[in-house]
Amino acid sequence: MYLQNIKLFYPLLIKDSIEIIALSIICYWFLRWLATDKQQPLTAYFYAYTFFWGVCYLAQLNTLVSLLEHAFPAVLMFFMLIHQKTLQKNFIHLTKIIPAKKARSDWLQEIIRFCLQAETDLYFLVEHKQSLHDLIAINTPMQAQINCELLQFLHHSSDLDPQQYIIIDTRGTLHGLHVQWQKPLALSDLDRNELTKASYYLMQTDAFMLHYNYEQRLFAIVMRDTIYNNLTTAQVLQSITHYLADQPKKGNHEKSYSDQNQRQPHA
Repeated sequence: MYLQNIKLFYPLLIKDSIEIIALSIICYWFLRWLATDKQQPLTAYFYAYTFFWGVCYLAQLNTLVSLLEHAFPAVLMFFMLIHQKTLQKNFIHLTKIIPAKKARSDWLQEIIRFCLQAETDLYFLVEHKQSLHDLIAINTPMQAQINCELLQFLHHSSDLDPQQYIIIDTRGTLHGLHVQWQKPLALSDLDRNELTKASYYLMQTDAFMLHYNYEQRLFAIVMRDTIYNNLTTAQVLQSITHYLADQPKKGNHEKSYSDQNQRQPHA
């Protein structure tokens, strides 16, 4: 009799076993998928929901059990929506970040070499740690490593206005051409030259301006509110190197030019 009952329920046992195994696999992979979310503890919420359902079932709280069972598909969809919103953030968090390219250390030499080969005046705005985004408008933005050949190509392929700037940074990155000051200043007629205007704009920043005078074959630098004129190539290299080295230090920048250079401080 006992064996007959087993044979009678044998098909049902196989069916139930298949359903239990299939549901277990689905739940396992679903929980694994939820566990990939590093921002929301979705797996813990899922366990809490099923634990609360089990407690209600054992306590014979039929109304709550029925409510939880009918709400279960909606809860699953809710978990999937939350997980989908943070999936991209998790991918970025888990993806191996490739370090940025090493800063070019000879960018200043490349700039000077380009200036000496050019046949026009040139103005460069050089950002250091502080951005000039609020002070300037870049009409031709770009992102490229500085080299003399690239600057020559851009110089010959575009109409560079001698009164507009080329913006770069001290990591050797070219950020754009045809740069203009964004906020006009109320200056007198005597103060309308580019060096004087730059000294007003750069007064509260660690950026500086480099100007190449084609007729004199000399350079000028504007650092904060001070203008240094008639500088040779060697003086430009020395002064900018010292200026950048002194930036992290507190206090005023220690000038490195000889007394014969003309200086025009502004209040």
